[in-house]
Amino acid sequence: MHLDSTTKGSPGPSTHSMTVIDDQHKKHEEERPYSDAGPSNELDQLLPSGSTRDIEPAPGYEELAVDLPPGFSPYEAEYEVTSSGDILSHDRHLNEDGEALYRFLVTHATVPPNLLLKCRGTHVETRTRYVTRTETRDGRTTTHTEPESYTETVVDFDFSIDLSHHLRQLPPVYWTVPDDEPAYRGGMSREVLTDVISGVRRVPSRILKAGKLWRERREKWGLPPWLSQTDSGMVSRKAVPADELVSMRSELSLRQWADRYCASQKSMKEFKFRKVAYGWNFEVLTEAIREAIRPFSYGLNVITTIEFSSSANAISVRPSTKFSRALSKTWVCVLLWILLIYPFIWLYRRFHGGQWEVAGAAFPLRAWKHCEGSIPGESVAEYRARKLKEGAEVASIGSEGSDERVLAESPQGVSQLVGTNERDWFNTWISTITHCVRHRVQEKAPLITPYGVHVSGAPGYDWAFGELPHRSLALSQRSNEHFGFSSLDVFDN
Repeated sequence: MHLDSTTKGSPGPSTHSMTVIDDQHKKHEEERPYSDAGPSNELDQLLPSGSTRDIEPAPGYEELAVDLPPGFSPYEAEYEVTSSGDILSHDRHLNEDGEALYRFLVTHATVPPNLLLKCRGTHVETRTRYVTRTETRDGRTTTHTEPESYTETVVDFDFSIDLSHHLRQLPPVYWTVPDDEPAYRGGMSREVLTDVISGVRRVPSRILKAGKLWRERREKWGLPPWLSQTDSGMVSRKAVPADELVSMRSELSLRQWADRYCASQKSMKEFKFRKVAYGWNFEVLTEAIREAIRPFSYGLNVITTIEFSSSANAISVRPSTKFSRALSKTWVCVLLWILLIYPFIWLYRRFHGGQWEVAGAAFPLRAWKHCEGSIPGESVAEYRARKLKEGAEVASIGSEGSDERVLAESPQGVSQLVGTNERDWFNTWISTITHCVRHRVQEKAPLITPYGVHVSGAPGYDWAFGELPHRSLALSQRSNEHFGFSSLDVFDN
């Protein structure tokens, strides 16, 4: 481009056109190097005279280093921990930015929930007490005492066992609800996801009932929370390595669900992220414990309650409005119920609210993990033989030098079952459980270690009981034979 400094006024089209240099003298002038001094300086030609004195020199590299922007720091959202251990946040930014909500969920999802085994035994007794009554008849006051029968519930034993430390052995698994399973996907009723474009649709009541029944059975059987009814059906089955391959069963990712929540303009919305413990067949284990403590019950009318309960297992995000914050307080809801105002709020929420319960973090008590070095299509026998031939070190070696790992074939090769199984836990704790039942133990603090292991540390002799544990071992063996604990086909797959 040739700039003609002699042209006055606004430049015309010919001034900025590309021209071919034919004159050799002009060509040498344009090839002449630039100079900062003299009238030939191009900066002096383009700017008015004297203006170059006001231009500050560009800062050096060492001067720019001190003015660099601060390093990236994650957003710290406000939240509170409820009395049950759940995390609740009304942070405004989490309701507007899907990335911030996603990082908030993932950050707090690494903390495992609290898992307890609660054992409680009660019975009802009929007792008699004497009551003094005063009556007035025909102006005469009489006082008499008469017996009265009443019933009273007596607590025989009440204790719990902490199982939370078993959830810290393996890392959590992030999962999403399958699209064909009824779940809260932005409405106030459970729906299924048809596709990303058309969205969700409602399902008949019979499908909702079947979905509720499936969720209850899946939790009792200890199956992964991302398995749908089509994967297992309504028949109890053991976990297989294929169940661990794909945990994200929804067409939308967790980040996409977070974006949908933030894009919603509903005034009473909530995003709930659940933490689930799985890996044990809680139904069979409950019946085994019930059968074990039955000989030590105090009569035939004893009501025994055995349940596995979980707490600190939810992360909830709600709007930052004052109305939403007030409804999150229990005493406010109780007051509104007394004043008969809460039913109207419940109706308003049915039409202007929304819930999202589409994802969570799963903490396995035991799970299938792919064996390092295994190849697809390899059988368990071939894998054991190859490892034995290679002389690889095996973590679990039996008394005869055999590999006692629980292995199974998977589409990726061979997988190993890792974690504590129900049989070993039951045999370790049966003496402690029966001891607490016999001695009517009532403790609020959960037990962390068995009595025998805690006192002596030797599994062969129970110093806490002061006797050889032959009775406990016989009871354990009888329970194993009754419920199949002695067979690897029940729990060890």
